[in-house]
Amino acid sequence: KGSLASNDKLDMQKAIREHQPLLSDIHNDTLYAFPHINVTAPLFDNKAELIAVVLLTIDLRQSFYPMLQSWHRATGSGEMLLVRRDGDQLLYLSNLRHQPQATLKLRFPLTRTDLLGVQALLGKTGLLEGVNYRQRPAVGVPQKVTEMPSWVVIAGIESDEVFAAGRRQIVLTLSLGMAGIVVLCISA
Repeated sequence: KGSLASNDKLDMQKAIREHQPLLSDIHNDTLYAFPHINVTAPLFDNKAELIAVVLLTIDLRQSFYPMLQSWHRATGSGEMLLVRRDGDQLLYLSNLRHQPQATLKLRFPLTRTDLLGVQALLGKTGLLEGVNYRQRPAVGVPQKVTEMPSWVVIAGIESDEVFAAGRRQIVLTLSLGMAGIVVLCISA
């Protein structure tokens, strides 16, 4: 017998009791001190007698997190964030671009309704406006994860970056307009 973390034992018992595979939530534990999920699958014979239980541990640093992070490479502040409710708090489940050591540690109270993550957990949909975990003005779009109803993915970007192209266009237009006025005044 190998050693199992207490939550793994509970998942195993539930999977056996329900005769169903079980997908755990993202967690760290004493056995694996990195973010991971487990798939627990009980195996039964044709008489419904338990033969074995398969426990597959998936290291999210190797697969899931790089996939989430690949989206923002073309932007300076864009991120895909995975969050969930933990009691009366928002918990960040994914790596954070600007705080990589905060995975499964960074929390905010659900009373912080200015945070995009809190808005998403409270059920707001569509384009959200507020602040990100760095307290910077941001916009984002949330999407619930069907297979894990407690999880919400948020595609977000800081407002400065979103509106930078528009500001450049306005400055260019105003500059050209002012230059035109100066030329007209000088030639008059």
